[in-house]
Amino acid sequence: GTRERIADRLKAYAATGVTTLIAMPGGAAPGGTGPGLEERLAMLRTLMEAAELAGVLDGDVPSS
Repeated sequence: GTRERIADRLKAYAATGVTTLIAMPGGAAPGGTGPGLEERLAMLRTLMEAAELAGVLDGDVPSS
């Protein structure tokens, strides 16, 4: 999705108390090939940008 859409989802997760998220960018379909290294790195960059936009990086999340 777009950075903004991902940021919205991250905010929603944080609002429900989620504090840890595991990202696995671009898995391959069974018997197929997945995105290359550069594409997966771009996915992770987008996720990090979305997390910054959402304000949910470590230290940004208010403690309960």
